[in-house]
Amino acid sequence: MSEQKIFPSPDRCTAQETFTEPANSANKTDVITIIFVDDEPNVLSGYRRMLRGKRSAWNLNFANGGEEALEFLKTHDVDIIVSDMRMPGMGGGELLTRVKQDYPRTIRMALSGYAETETELECAQVAHQFLLKPIEATSLIETLELALSLRSLLSDKALQKTVAGLSSLPSLPTLYHQVLKEASSEHGSMASIAEIISGDIAMTAKILQLVNSAFFGVRRHITELHEAVMMLGIDTIKSLVVSVHLFSSYESRTSGGLDLQQLTTHSQHVGNLASRIAKFEKMPKKQCDLSLLAGMLHDIGRLVLANSFPDEYQRVITLHNTEKLQNWECETQIFGASHAEIGCYLAGLWSLPNPIIEALAYHHQPERSPTREFSPLAAVHIANALYHHLQQPDVDPTENPYLSRIYLQELDLEGHLSDWNQIGRAFLEELTG
Repeated sequence: MSEQKIFPSPDRCTAQETFTEPANSANKTDVITIIFVDDEPNVLSGYRRMLRGKRSAWNLNFANGGEEALEFLKTHDVDIIVSDMRMPGMGGGELLTRVKQDYPRTIRMALSGYAETETELECAQVAHQFLLKPIEATSLIETLELALSLRSLLSDKALQKTVAGLSSLPSLPTLYHQVLKEASSEHGSMASIAEIISGDIAMTAKILQLVNSAFFGVRRHITELHEAVMMLGIDTIKSLVVSVHLFSSYESRTSGGLDLQQLTTHSQHVGNLASRIAKFEKMPKKQCDLSLLAGMLHDIGRLVLANSFPDEYQRVITLHNTEKLQNWECETQIFGASHAEIGCYLAGLWSLPNPIIEALAYHHQPERSPTREFSPLAAVHIANALYHHLQQPDVDPTENPYLSRIYLQELDLEGHLSDWNQIGRAFLEELTG
């Protein structure tokens, strides 16, 4: 399947390439503002030349060091900051930490020419993306455009702020001890570590974010968790667990009533079923792997909402139980966006593979996607619909309200429904038998 952009480019606005713009420009919410930070004037000049063609679309700014960048942020509403990591005085890590704390709605990107574990861990804590120097103009522009396109999915700035300010997702606390014990053992096994990590959707997302970043210089997306763990190594895994706090404690009193264990089990089962459906449809192995991962991660937006807005998410659960609406419909009523948009936004910031982003964005409404061929999105949508429907007593498998019939008709897949139902039933029998 060919890669394609799945989100429209953000609206373009005329802007000036200047660092000394009037302070009241912060009120120009329709202007896309980006700032590049480096202590070398020649590097900043290179960015100016590289992005000359975007001056009519973006308000491009260039700061010589962290202090200058912070002064600019005081008076401007910045959409993206791209900072070098190694600078005298205030380094990129310190700068991005300050930005994360004081301006969490700003997308943070780190640039470095050094591939070191210390730099990697620092970036993982404070940056949404890590870009490796030297970077070509085309690659830089595509990275910026995708990040801005994802932002356009969320019109509510409070939700943008919440998602952009996250460095990790809530995780099952028991897994922290399991990974740490296994990684600390002199007989620690990569296979067993990968198996432990696969049981937690938040850790899986963060590991994939890191291994697919430019830091590793990998020219293809890593889709198998075991391969990702092998690439990172035990020491890096241990450091990530300690430094990035991927396994944060998860308490029911702050979860908005969301059952994390139930959600994790559901996500694992949907991933497994999506992979089986993809294999039945004779998809290449990579697409089957992407279907598995997309299924595991398809509900990460629910974690974000429940952990960030526990009181409001309790209202989602109440509305779901009383009005018999689907969760995503209740979320849209209360938040103005559902876990689908929020999950895909986060996955996009983390540079997960495009088919995963697409599956997260449209798994409840696949007909809204521009893709019109069988893909991980189709596998996840079908698996999620089957898993929800077939668990209910005395259901008619031919009348599945969770399936988008319009989408299946457009893909000419309605005739496959009987086979998918058999796969779903067999899978549920394995789980219960």
